[in-house]
Amino acid sequence: MELAFQWNTGYQVDGMHSFANGIATIDGGTHEEGFRAALTTVVNKYARSKGALKEKDQNFAGEDIREGLSAIISVRLREPQFEGQTKAKLGNADLKGAVQAAVSEGLSQYLDENPGDGRKIIEKSQTAQRAREAARKARDLVIRKSALEGSALVVTTGIVLQELLQGFAGPRAREDIVDRFSALPLLVPDRHDHIEAASLRNACRRAGVQLGRSQRGLEHEDA
Repeated sequence: MELAFQWNTGYQVDGMHSFANGIATIDGGTHEEGFRAALTTVVNKYARSKGALKEKDQNFAGEDIREGLSAIISVRLREPQFEGQTKAKLGNADLKGAVQAAVSEGLSQYLDENPGDGRKIIEKSQTAQRAREAARKARDLVIRKSALEGSALVVTTGIVLQELLQGFAGPRAREDIVDRFSALPLLVPDRHDHIEAASLRNACRRAGVQLGRSQRGLEHEDA
């Protein structure tokens, strides 16, 4: 097995190139799997031993550690097992463990002997981890916002709906809900969607008002 890799200041995570008996395995295989597994395990273990990752902290994901990594791995086998006619992926099952063991031993020794490089690897992994988490939160926010905007019953904050459903036990409850629902589209002037009947019906039912076919689109339930 021959292996060479280094980190750079870039942010790509697909900088790995692998070969088996001189054939480029562009779809990876067990030799790449072994390398990735060793890399993730060793760096996380090293980060914890140096206090960079506390007990409560999550491990770095493999993609965090591989960000900015360029690697070339080449193996030679007597009986290579390729998947598919193009030989683009190596499938020798026992190779993963062999590569993982060799990389783990070599990388662990290197980090112990070069703490400065180890610190830089940890710092880059931490930056990648924070960026990944920030991107996840931003994506979740966009999804939630899109879900709200896609709903026919649109309210910009939960306070609007909460205020809408409060106080309907009073004597003017039924008149209030009619007036408030009829004014609701004004709360979101940038949209012109009609309030979905099912959503409106559920909200009205909580307040004791039932949707019907009256002129204003609402009718009162009998007390």
